[in-house]
Amino acid sequence: MNTSSPITFDLMNPRQHGRILFAMGMSVSEISKHLDENRSTVESWKQRDGWEKADLFDDITLALKVRYMSLTFMDGKSNANYKEMDFIGSQFERWARIERYREGGNQADLNPKLENRNDKPKKRKLKNQLTEDDLKLLEQAFEDFLFLYQQEWMQAIEESDIFILLKSRQIGATHIIALWALIDLLKTGKNKIFMSASKAQAYQFIEYIKAFVLEVCGIELTGDPIVINGPVKQATVYYLGTNALTAQGRHGDVIMDEFFWIRKFLQFKKVASAMASQKMYKEIYMSTPSSILHEAFKFWIGTDSGRKLPVEIDVSKAALKMPVKCADGKTRQIVTLADAEAKGCDLFDREKLLNQYGDDEYSNLYDCEFIDDSGSYFPLKIITPNMVDSWQVWKDFKPNETPHYQGEVWLGYDPSFTGDNAALAVIAPPRTPLEPYRILEVKQFKGLSAQEQALYIKKVCGRYNVTFIGIDNTGNGIAVAEHVAKFFPALTRLNYNPELKIRMGLRAKELFQKRRLHFDAGLTTVAKAFLSVKKALTSGGGNKTLITSRSAENGHGDMAWAIMNGLENAPIVDTIDPSQQGVQRSRIRVFKS
Repeated sequence: MNTSSPITFDLMNPRQHGRILFAMGMSVSEISKHLDENRSTVESWKQRDGWEKADLFDDITLALKVRYMSLTFMDGKSNANYKEMDFIGSQFERWARIERYREGGNQADLNPKLENRNDKPKKRKLKNQLTEDDLKLLEQAFEDFLFLYQQEWMQAIEESDIFILLKSRQIGATHIIALWALIDLLKTGKNKIFMSASKAQAYQFIEYIKAFVLEVCGIELTGDPIVINGPVKQATVYYLGTNALTAQGRHGDVIMDEFFWIRKFLQFKKVASAMASQKMYKEIYMSTPSSILHEAFKFWIGTDSGRKLPVEIDVSKAALKMPVKCADGKTRQIVTLADAEAKGCDLFDREKLLNQYGDDEYSNLYDCEFIDDSGSYFPLKIITPNMVDSWQVWKDFKPNETPHYQGEVWLGYDPSFTGDNAALAVIAPPRTPLEPYRILEVKQFKGLSAQEQALYIKKVCGRYNVTFIGIDNTGNGIAVAEHVAKFFPALTRLNYNPELKIRMGLRAKELFQKRRLHFDAGLTTVAKAFLSVKKALTSGGGNKTLITSRSAENGHGDMAWAIMNGLENAPIVDTIDPSQQGVQRSRIRVFKS
């Protein structure tokens, strides 16, 4: 027997040999030539033994048996031959387990270790449990995508009790601080309390945390609030809007988002400080700038404490490029878009943004400059009282359920000046004389055709009881109106002229002044859109009108105009009641329930 080349097929009869060759992919003709047999004979074997229907398991078992027997009767076996015999023996064992499983067994037949898994006492799996191993995975994933300026935030938070960040939009502050809070909770066991002007806005932190844990660890966090069983101890993640003003008993690190847009900020800050009273807790405040007249501005410049000896704090961008611990003990930093790019952020095309935005808009959005609303037709002081915590106040509006709202709604649509950006507003009119108008949702369209925008409006009509649609019938609005008219023939086409725009502005302004045009405080884009509306004269210089600064951020004011288009169904009183002469009258007609 040839010991240098172990025999595999010689111990088989031709019929068995043919079956193995067929399983290896050879045709009947090829097998007949290889075995020197008549083709009809091989075909007969194929049909009688059911080669085409043969089980892969049986073919492999036969081949292993033949090979094992060849090695067993081989003379002068080498170490390699013995290793091969051990390997084949383990394969016999493995395929025997598979056979038991095929005949009705269970997973323990495939994996014997499973037989003993129930012998040990089980540890009850805790809800929202994250282990030390999970923490390591989360830390590694977190560190992998931090830019340099975000690493500076982490160091500033670590070394400070109070950290205040004035920031450009879209540089990842909310996202990064949310993930830092999760990891710090797992490492220290300290509660985390996220606060914002509305509960909906504060919930963004929760969404970031849940998505991060699901992606990295495959664990879905649940609960409201979320109670996490970490490697140190159990801790809770809260998110609060205006309900923070009545919060009792909560304690932990406080993170307040967009604090420059929070109405009654000083009350919020008082509550936040109380919840972080213990020396182990931190306070983090971050925001894009609003107006220097906002309550938070004194907090930013350090003149809010009423101390006998005031401190001087340099809050210029040059002084606060890096985190600086100021004379009042608080650490401050300003991060503009240019600063972020200089420290590694490559997510923006700054030249393109500079070309798209007006100087004022770019300065506020990306260069951390405060808004000068002195020339706005809608100053911030009349807008902010209308910014509410919708999740707390609007009990009949449930954005996470279907239907969202069962009452009557009006839609307002406004196209962009260039045709590539537009806005849609959904407005709930008051059901009783004392109720406000409510902006339930807004949507901006970017890069969609007129037909695609109309299809979205149609879907909105399917979600709500729409009784009025007002569309700016100029520019791209003409095409959108044509499509919308096919499923909503009663739409109102608005042909803009100076008189119409002034009338629309008067209506919206008085609603704001009377605190009767409410929207969620987290929709700061709505506030900015109205701030962009300014008074002007027509090109002829003879008529007053309203214009908007051209900014991609506020859609050239399209969001504000979309809302005013929807409000066109709220009529203005044109007649004077003689009994009301000498009395300030309202231009808003009251809806009767």
